[in-house]
Amino acid sequence: MSTIKSSSEHLTLNADGAGKDISLQANGSTKVTVKSDGKVGVGTASPLRQLHVLSGVGTAQIESTGSASTLYLGDSTSSSKDNQGIGSAGNDITLIAGGYERLRIQSGGGISFNGDTATANALDDYEEGTWSMAVIGASGSAGAWAMAGVVARYTKIGRVVHFTATGYLTNLGSYTGTSVIQITGLPFVNDSNINVAASASSIPIGQYNSTNYVPQVQSGQSYLNIRKNQYGDATAIYNEQSINIRYNISGTYNVA
Repeated sequence: MSTIKSSSEHLTLNADGAGKDISLQANGSTKVTVKSDGKVGVGTASPLRQLHVLSGVGTAQIESTGSASTLYLGDSTSSSKDNQGIGSAGNDITLIAGGYERLRIQSGGGISFNGDTATANALDDYEEGTWSMAVIGASGSAGAWAMAGVVARYTKIGRVVHFTATGYLTNLGSYTGTSVIQITGLPFVNDSNINVAASASSIPIGQYNSTNYVPQVQSGQSYLNIRKNQYGDATAIYNEQSINIRYNISGTYNVA
């Protein structure tokens, strides 16, 4: 038997019997359903979880009258049921763990960690991809120039770009023999304030020992010049190249 009871200002609604639900209606249609197994449906009569909210727009909203709000989460193994959750702080989204803010998604873009709210400290970019390495001369033309076996990848975290590449020339083309050797195709333009040395192995240019060569990312550019030593006081020239010998390079630089 279904009952409605009032006792000491408490109100009890009871749908007695297995499979008997409680429905709250407004304007002639059911808005809330309490199933006999305890599940509650808002906007649905068939809730799939203990609380199931179904709506065409704006499914649910939690709003605080203070400067921040948090939806706390816990389970049977949590040492405290209100030490972890997801919330808002102004226009930012925060993740709470162990009672402290661990991650913040800033409204202007980027994420910050462990309570840091400074926009300048936010990590605002991460990506991985490939780039098109080409070993050329700084003057002349490509002609029949060709490379093979090229595998070039990069990872960008914030302003820092790390790149690697390998490949070999199969035809030197028509570049001027005395021009500077360049490795072009870097995925981003280097910071305009500094030349950055990369590392290299197996860059066998003419009679010189490959360990003396330093690829240098040029300031404000997306290519490297090959230098003959770490001090960068001499450039390697294109007629010192050999075909079918592999180039392996890696380096790190900052974008503006």
